[in-house]
Amino acid sequence: MQEAPRRNLISAETHWDLAAARLWIAFRTPEMLDRLYPIWDFDNLPTVETAVFEQQPDVALISALRRGVNISAFGVVDGEFAPSAIGREQWRFMSIRPDVFAGNVGCAGCWRGIVFDAVQIRKAFPSPHPGRASYGLVGAELDLRVHVRDFMDGRLDCPVGRVWQEEAIEKFGLSGRGAKGVWGKVASDFPFLSDAAGKKKSWRHG
Repeated sequence: MQEAPRRNLISAETHWDLAAARLWIAFRTPEMLDRLYPIWDFDNLPTVETAVFEQQPDVALISALRRGVNISAFGVVDGEFAPSAIGREQWRFMSIRPDVFAGNVGCAGCWRGIVFDAVQIRKAFPSPHPGRASYGLVGAELDLRVHVRDFMDGRLDCPVGRVWQEEAIEKFGLSGRGAKGVWGKVASDFPFLSDAAGKKKSWRHG
């Protein structure tokens, strides 16, 4: 018997807010969406290219909406209280700002609290094949950066180069050289990480 989806997971919801839509477009897996949604900060973490297209999530989303891709959305216009559907013709007048779709000339005010049909977002931005090199590299880098953030917040032990690379090879289908390259890229931003061979370096919280 198939287990029913857990409703506390954002990937199981039928409608996604802007943050969830951006995360899906960037990484295209339910696991990444559920893991990152509670903690992701688009303004304070390094920008990332999407797992499939070399575009930022905001660019990919607004481009699809302006092309008329079938993605239903509802939001609240400034000065109103009840949500209403956003017509396809309106997207060409709109741009994305943090948690707000700002209307330009021809579109009154700003739309807030926008939610998208999750099934249609998935269809418009399907998951890449797990064997794609770009998918594996992006996923592995994100996994390591989240682990580092959890360590800095005191939730996990510090990742160790050799151990993490072995896990990344298995989990993301990387070559040994690919895993080492991802580790080196992230370690250049966080000097306290162990070296690639697993030798720990000292670091103090706070």
